[in-house]
Amino acid sequence: MEVYDFGLRLKELREAKRLSQTEVAKRLNVGRSTISGYESNTITPSLEQFTRLAILYDTSLDYMM
Repeated sequence: MEVYDFGLRLKELREAKRLSQTEVAKRLNVGRSTISGYESNTITPSLEQFTRLAILYDTSLDYMM
């Protein structure tokens, strides 16, 4: 059985777009540490940020979840 890891999925999507955490943070108008928190599962993005991540990464909310 495979365990789902939201933060790992976000990291994979970011790396597939060849973006740094800093670049994503600038585009979402948050600090780099916030993006790091999303990817390490210590911070949960708001619905607005979640939607913006889906648009940035050109993916669906379903895929990210």
